[in-house]
Parts: sequence; C-alpha cells; structure tokens
Amino acid sequence: MTSELRNCLACGRLFVGSAPVCPDCRRAEDAAFERVRAYLADNPAASVRETCEATEVALGLLHRFVEEGRLVLAASAGITCKVCGAPITTGRLCPDCQAELQRAQDKAAPSANRHSGGFYSRRSDHQ
Repeated sequence: MTSELRNCLACGRLFVGSAPVCPDCRRAEDAAFERVRAYLADNPAASVRETCEATEVALGLLHRFVEEGRLVLAASAGITCKVCGAPITTGRLCPDCQAELQRAQDKAAPSANRHSGGFYSRRSDHQ
C-alpha cells in the first residue's frame, strides 16, 4: 500500500501515510490497547462493557481491536458473529460462517476465471 495524503479517521487531521489514523492517534490507540490487554490479563472473563468502563476505552475501539484480531476475548464477553449472531472471541465471523464464506468464495473463483462466452479478442501484430 502506498502512502498518500489523507484525513485521520479519529481526529480528522491531514497526514501522509497508509494507515487509517495519524501517528498521534495510533499512539493513543496503542496505549488504549495496552490498558485493555493488561485489564483482561487480570480479568479474563470480563464483559465488553466492564472492560470499557474499567479501561476508559470506547466501545467502538474495543470492537475494532477484536475485529482486527488484536484481542481475543472470553466467549462470554458479548461479541457476536456479524452474520449469525453466535458468540465469538475474535474477528468478525464465527468459524462456521467463516467456513461458509470460504466455500462460497472457492465456488465463485473458478467461474470468475472462465471466459464469459462474449466477444473476445486478442491483439495480434498480424493483419
């Protein structure tokens, strides 16, 4: 990914980079992540709400840590699959929905590579 001029998703400032947030906000997010990680090390069965209240980390940021796979929570923490609603510990989908998505992608991949039967021309230097 190339660096480009963009607005930070957290604070709105312009910065040059490929990350969604500026370096200052990234440092703040990393500090928040460490607070959450330390809290969960001492309280592994804590719910998402308890973790947010104890660490003063916004719910949306905590969810992003889980979705990015940076955090693995207890199944009882209250994070659910975005498709079926089953409890999950990390990511966005439960293992069953991940497998179903992979099967659908595998099934669609060969047909995406097949010729559609429409007009097809290969450029040739011969006339």
